Amino acid sequence: MGHELCLELELPDSSVRFLVDVLLGLSEQDPTATLDLLVRLAVRKRLQEMSGTKGTLFDDVLGSVEAMVIGETFDQCDRVQTRTAALLGIDRNTLYKKLKIHQLLKSSGTTGPSSAAEPE
Repeated sequence: MGHELCLELELPDSSVRFLVDVLLGLSEQDPTATLDLLVRLAVRKRLQEMSGTKGTLFDDVLGSVEAMVIGETFDQCDRVQTRTAALLGIDRNTLYKKLKIHQLLKSSGTTGPSSAAEPE
């Protein structure tokens, strides 16, 4: 996550460890503060990109936060959808749809779309 965030914010790689340490320190003291910081950074970045044009800021930020929470939870649950859905408090089918929307499912090595459901 640190490398991705540094790339998003256009920070040098040397900032990765510092950024991760700050976020981990915040999350130990107050998990809400960490989420607040990440949302604020996402809003600032999106506002800079918009530069006065009409956009979809609210949906963009919510989508980014949703993708982050689902992706991290999915990884922590060893990419098991049933466990991830239970931890998030959502239905497994809803989780599967959101994983597809946010492109968080890894392909199984096939080159074309598959009609079979993704394995757990």
